[in-house]
Amino acid sequence: MADLLRSGAGMSASALVTKLRPGITRLGDALADLMRPEPKAQIDRFAATLAAMGAPADVAARLVRIEALDGAVGVGLLAADLGIDEAAVAGAYTDLGAATGLDWAKGAAAALTPTDPWERLLQAGLVRDFESLRLDLLRRLVPIGGDARVAAQGWVASHADAIARLAMAVRRARVGGVLSTVMLAHLAAQARQVLAG
Repeated sequence: MADLLRSGAGMSASALVTKLRPGITRLGDALADLMRPEPKAQIDRFAATLAAMGAPADVAARLVRIEALDGAVGVGLLAADLGIDEAAVAGAYTDLGAATGLDWAKGAAAALTPTDPWERLLQAGLVRDFESLRLDLLRRLVPIGGDARVAAQGWVASHADAIARLAMAVRRARVGGVLSTVMLAHLAAQARQVLAG
């Protein structure tokens, strides 16, 4: 979302939509190729939940597509700002998510259903953080016209020890039982330290 504010500052809503529409359309067309196993499993669980709730098929299909395109605005804006292909930015974004475990963490945060209003605010912030941390890192790493995937892979290779520690913390949270906003907030704090480097 920070990318949206930076990229869209001073831009009318219609100008922003005009800027984003082609890239988001291309991302939507390439979803099957871009989606990694973790986010795909989350989307499949969401579709199953909608079906179990008796949602009409056409409504469920639209909601699943919206959920699958979560993050497309940030990816599209970053790609437009850098003058590079959206699929390359999406690939780099998911490479970072797979290496660090943040794909799972974002999905886990989104799946929580806290009843306390303060926890709901924390949950929304966590979902946003697990996305924006990766987009902000890519904005710092990738030069205009550069190769996003090569930049992300180089960063992962040069930060292997820190990423391994973060990924281990994510694995412990994943198998540790009941998830909570507090646990995920701790992971977000660790991720901030790693991705700031």
